[in-house]
Amino acid sequence: MSSSKELHDETPADQPSAVLDRGRPQGEGCPDRELHQSAAPLATGRPDRSSLPESGLQAAVLPQSTAAVQDDRHDDGDPFVAQPALQYIARHPVGSGSYGTVWKGVRKHRTAGTLGFAKLVQDDVAIKFQSHSNASNREASIMAYLRDQNDIHPNVVKVLDVLIGAEGPAIVMESLDGGCLTDRLEQSTGMAESAARSIWLPVLSGLAFLHRHHIYHGDLNPNNIVFNAYGTPKVVDFGLSTHSPCGLVSGPCTVPYEAPEAGFDVPLYKGDNADIWSAGAMLFYMVFGEHAFPPVKHYDAWKELVRTMALRFPCHRRHVSNDLTTLLTTLLALDPSARPALVSIFRSTWARCT
Repeated sequence: MSSSKELHDETPADQPSAVLDRGRPQGEGCPDRELHQSAAPLATGRPDRSSLPESGLQAAVLPQSTAAVQDDRHDDGDPFVAQPALQYIARHPVGSGSYGTVWKGVRKHRTAGTLGFAKLVQDDVAIKFQSHSNASNREASIMAYLRDQNDIHPNVVKVLDVLIGAEGPAIVMESLDGGCLTDRLEQSTGMAESAARSIWLPVLSGLAFLHRHHIYHGDLNPNNIVFNAYGTPKVVDFGLSTHSPCGLVSGPCTVPYEAPEAGFDVPLYKGDNADIWSAGAMLFYMVFGEHAFPPVKHYDAWKELVRTMALRFPCHRRHVSNDLTTLLTTLLALDPSARPALVSIFRSTWARCT
């Protein structure tokens, strides 16, 4: 196995430390990144939910994360030799963006086998490496919070661990190999209503789960809906998300899925209403193959269009049901208070259609 550098986080000696490999591989021919989970437990307890967005990584991650990077060349496979309880190895990058790079990797962990011998179990994982920033620290805090919940949701990406290093956080998640929603959309004609419903409603269920935990995604769009090998859609990428017990958030979204009230340098607005608008814009695109409010060259011009232009439905999809157009009209209402709550959406005629 290729070697990896052993580097320590600059954490005071009286605090438990979580460290990552500083040497981030660049391109082919680079050694695998190895992240080991220490067998020694750290202090228990969960981060304060009310302060997650601002609390940084120490409070949010360290209570239940015991990560350390080690050189694994000494591992001779002897089940009686003390080994890390958990090890993550990043194999190769699969995607990147402004908020980090996602690597495909594996999780190796030892469990008790027969006759007292340790059994090595290996699972596929995805590891998102990030640099320290307000956005990445906020996302890591939110992911740590999701990791520590007793309940998980089948339509929200499962968080396995959140690790901290000198360069920034690394988020370990389940591996999703089914591609994103963008890959499934046919831009010329869109999806059939039944196909769109089978994807959109589970996504909305995942969104409801997040809202129950006061997490507002802030960037719902087809690129952030990814499928597992069984075709189950999952909400991913919390780089623009906010944990807000009061329900108020701020910040932009991805055009053309940004709610009219959202954006740069705007007052606080309700995160649930903005997510619902984004979900409506995504459903519109799924069915019609074009955007409700197509993006234009300049952001300010697009925002003016969204805030002033009436919603119009493409004439080439005349077979779309009235139930769907009625729902979309309410989802994409300019007034946030006029948009339906999630429970009302699930009770709508279109949602209950089989």
